[in-house]
Amino acid sequence: MDRLTISGTREAKSNVTIREVLDKLAKYEDLEEQGKLLKPPFMVGDTVYRVINGFIELCTVRVIFLGDRDENGNQQYIMELHYDREDCLFTSEVVHFPYHSNKIYPTMEEAENELRRQEGSHEQEKEKPETE
Repeated sequence: MDRLTISGTREAKSNVTIREVLDKLAKYEDLEEQGKLLKPPFMVGDTVYRVINGFIELCTVRVIFLGDRDENGNQQYIMELHYDREDCLFTSEVVHFPYHSNKIYPTMEEAENELRRQEGSHEQEKEKPETE
C-alpha cells in the first residue's frame, strides 16, 4: 500500500483524497477484525528490561515471531531476548506475550517501578501474622 500521509506527521499528502484515506482505513480495520493486523509489543533491536528474581536484566529483542492463539482467541507473540551482559550463564531466552508481559518493560523506570511493587508485596507477605 502506498503511504497517504507525510511520514512523522498527521498530515495527508497534498494529492490524497478523503475517499483514498477512508478506503485505506477500511482495509486496516478489516485486517484487524480478521486478526491479521500484527501489533507486536516490541520491535527487533529494541532494548527492554526484564524483571526476574528481584533483579532487572537489560536485554535486546533479537527475534519476534507469531505464535498460536490462546484458548481465548488472543494472539500470542514469541520473542527471543538476548541478555546484554557477559557473565550470564545463558545468552537468550524465549518469552511469550501476553503471558510474560508483566515481566518485560520498555523503560528502566517502568522496570524499577515493578521491582519496587514486587518488593513491597514481599514485605507485606512477611508482615502477615501466622494463623493457627
